[in-house]
Amino acid sequence: MSILRNIKEISGNIVNTTWIEWVHPLIPNEPEILREAIRIAMAIKHCLICTRLDGCYFLESNMPELPLHPYCDCYKENISSDKLKNATAYCPISKFKDYIFTDEIKSKGKMYIFTSMGFSSDDSYTLSTEFERQALSCYLNGNYSLDFLDQNGQRIGIPITLNNHMFWSGWMVYPNGKIQLVTPFGGWIDEF
Repeated sequence: MSILRNIKEISGNIVNTTWIEWVHPLIPNEPEILREAIRIAMAIKHCLICTRLDGCYFLESNMPELPLHPYCDCYKENISSDKLKNATAYCPISKFKDYIFTDEIKSKGKMYIFTSMGFSSDDSYTLSTEFERQALSCYLNGNYSLDFLDQNGQRIGIPITLNNHMFWSGWMVYPNGKIQLVTPFGGWIDEF
C-alpha cells in the first residue's frame, strides 16, 4: 500500500506566490465526506464541473478561468501557507503493479517504456513513492500544466524524471490540496 506524502517530507520551499482555493458558494464548509455527498446531490441542479472544483487548490497564475460558464457564481479565495502545508500526493501502487507491469496491451506500450528505463514490477513501491515525492514538490512549486477539465474534475500534467528521462505524468486535483496519479506516463518531455 502506498503512503501519502505531504509537504513536511519534501525538501525545498514553496514558491512565494499566491495560492487560491476554488469555491462553489452553494457547498457548505463541512467535513470532506459530507461535502462530496453534497456535490453529488447538487450535480443535478448545478454545474458538475464547478462542484468538482470546489475546495481544490491552484496557483493563482495557473488555474481554470473564472467564470467557467454564464451565470457561474464560483470564486477564488486566497489560502494561507499553513493550509497549503497539508497538501498531499497519492500514487496507488496498482498503477504500476497491476497496470504498467501486468498488461502490455492495456497499458498501451507503457510497460516497454518503464522496463527500458530499468524498472520491473518489483519496483512498483519505489516508483509509487518517487512519483509522490516528485509530484508534490512540482505541484507546490507551481510546476504543473492544466490539462483536461470536465465533469470528473481538473487534470494536471506534472513532469517526472527517472534515470535521466523526463516525461509527463497525469494527475487529478482534489479538494484540500490532494493530487492523485491518473496516468504514470503521458508523453516524453525531453532527454537530458
